Amino acid sequence: MATGNELESDLRQQVEIAVRSGYGTESEVLARLEDLVRREFGKAPAAERLLSYARDLLDAQLKEEARWTEPTTNDAISWAFEELYEQGITAAQNVGGTLSEAWARVIDAVRGDYVPARGATFFLEQDVAQGVLGAGLMLSFGALSDEGARDDDDEASLVIAREVFEALERHGVAVEWDGSVRSRIRILPFPWRNRRWSTLPSRASSMGDEPSSLAEEPSHRQILEQLVRDEGVAWDAATAALEAFICSEARERCGERRHLEAKYNPELGRVEVFQCIKVVEARAAGAEGENQRTLAGLRRLGMEVEAGDELVFQLFYLEKDADEALLQDAQWGALLDLKTHGHSIEGLTPHSLREGALEHLPKRTRAE
Repeated sequence: MATGNELESDLRQQVEIAVRSGYGTESEVLARLEDLVRREFGKAPAAERLLSYARDLLDAQLKEEARWTEPTTNDAISWAFEELYEQGITAAQNVGGTLSEAWARVIDAVRGDYVPARGATFFLEQDVAQGVLGAGLMLSFGALSDEGARDDDDEASLVIAREVFEALERHGVAVEWDGSVRSRIRILPFPWRNRRWSTLPSRASSMGDEPSSLAEEPSHRQILEQLVRDEGVAWDAATAALEAFICSEARERCGERRHLEAKYNPELGRVEVFQCIKVVEARAAGAEGENQRTLAGLRRLGMEVEAGDELVFQLFYLEKDADEALLQDAQWGALLDLKTHGHSIEGLTPHSLREGALEHLPKRTRAE
């Protein structure tokens, strides 16, 4: 029977694997780990140590992930799995605790999908643990019948295996397999970097093409030019109206009591949003205090500030700025009590920007 120290050490490793795996949201991971440690330790100090360790690891992992500016091997595996799905092979990650459970989940997913599948490949939850620890991944595979059940035809399963193997190789993933239907495909050991917060780069962008959703993002400069031309208002009035609209949208997303400012950047041709924080000896109550941080607290973070200083932080609200938002969250998210990554302002189409700016134009500035 394991001692308390041995059990805590074992759970500590499970915490590390759960955090480093990249699967599940931050809140889901913490909830799952809390259930785990509470079952073993209840409210004992060991439980609090483990949960504190999990939170610290998540913070460290967020900062680490912010530095993943290049595609990772995990990205390549995901791209290969996307390609396989398009070819009629269901490909699943981190599915099931046992082989039979994984097959049951895969078959349920296939039967509930509108796209028929010829076969499937996947790796288990226990395979993820080995991958995180640097041992690579083992992939199961098999053919499926037209009804979505497992097909016992070995030749059909070998066809699926070869397609899986070749797709992974095409995406630069190092794999080995002895060609037997009885053997699993092995992804050789690699640095585990599976994204939890940042968005998986598109296959198109990895080949040098801009994703269409970003290429079509409206230019704020064009919106302003339309307002000046069509509404007959001065450039400054149009700019102020667009700034006011975007600031109101940002405040709705980030919190009505935040001290936000929006400013048009003529060099970039778009409106940028900033939060202002006042340095104080002691924070006030209510809304005023939400936009203040204490001198002592900021100095503990290594910031050279004085009481009365005003700190300005840019908030990244556009989808195209996801990488900058991730870096901002890692560096200043705790200080601002705000995470912007994954929470871009949606629906900022040319039409909505124009109409929103019009609503913020004083009537007297419009053409008669």
